[in-house]
Amino acid sequence: YALYVTGHSLGGALATICGVYAAADDTMVPKGIASKVVVYSIASPYCGNWKFRQVHYELERQGRLQHLRIANQEDMVTLLPFAAPKATFLSPALAAVRGGGGNLYKHVGMQLKLHASDKQGVQHKLSYPKEHDCEDEKDYRRELGHTLQSGKYLLQAVCRLLKTDFATVEKHHSCDEYERRLEAVRDHLNSKTLDDLYESPA
Repeated sequence: YALYVTGHSLGGALATICGVYAAADDTMVPKGIASKVVVYSIASPYCGNWKFRQVHYELERQGRLQHLRIANQEDMVTLLPFAAPKATFLSPALAAVRGGGGNLYKHVGMQLKLHASDKQGVQHKLSYPKEHDCEDEKDYRRELGHTLQSGKYLLQAVCRLLKTDFATVEKHHSCDEYERRLEAVRDHLNSKTLDDLYESPA
């Protein structure tokens, strides 16, 4: 059998965690058999730190797991939480100071980022997280920089919330908006399979 796991928002995070547990289970994915767990997560928040990412990497390397993580660029849910402690929920800088860069939560899998603009329509970008980006403090600082860049979109979303512009924040996270953007780039995405992407990760 083939096992596919998917979900949106909290469901996307649960799909990610479920996929890791299933792929690591020899009764679910027997060794020596050409089978794997495939995860499609949509609008998922962060699930774990760099240690979780390393486990994810190892399962991908063994061919036991594939994961396509789909995120709208302006979706604030995909930018949270920065770290586990509640005190650092909205502060990546505080998270790094208290727990080090390795305490920051990380995304996993092949990322499909969708961005919509009035002038250019829907743009998409495929990327894959670097495997050795948390080995020393220099890597932690670079990772923090990436997190702060993402925080720009989170700040914009928080500003909309403060202005009670809930409709815009909800729209960026909605299944309807994800479906609209995916349909807009369908032709581009149909040219490659997930197997193709994993053969030469960007």
